[in-house]
Amino acid sequence: ALGILFFSFNLFSNPAKTSAITFKQITSKNPITISKGGELFNKYCSECHAISEEVYGPALKDIEKRRAKKWVINFILDEEKLMKTNSVAKQMYEESDELHTAFSSELSKEQVEDILKYIKAESSK
Repeated sequence: ALGILFFSFNLFSNPAKTSAITFKQITSKNPITISKGGELFNKYCSECHAISEEVYGPALKDIEKRRAKKWVINFILDEEKLMKTNSVAKQMYEESDELHTAFSSELSKEQVEDILKYIKAESSK
């Protein structure tokens, strides 16, 4: 079942609080990979997120310009663990008082990377 994804807009809107951003390693122009990422996005993310508009959670357009790849992957897979060691994740929880659904039991790191490739491709449209 899809969990409730709820967190502050600050999740993806405050680049000053994150490290250098390097999404180049996940850039893919392979239509199969992007399609796979789109399917995963629709299954796991679209209930609460859209690319260009806020739904329940923030819009994800240009996420690669606001957060480091490793941070985003860790947030998606296990926000609670990240929150214990990362002040930005902890602040987001404190502002929303809700945890983002951890998908570690449902998604692999590679699948999350496919989702990020899809978001990057959609962001450029």
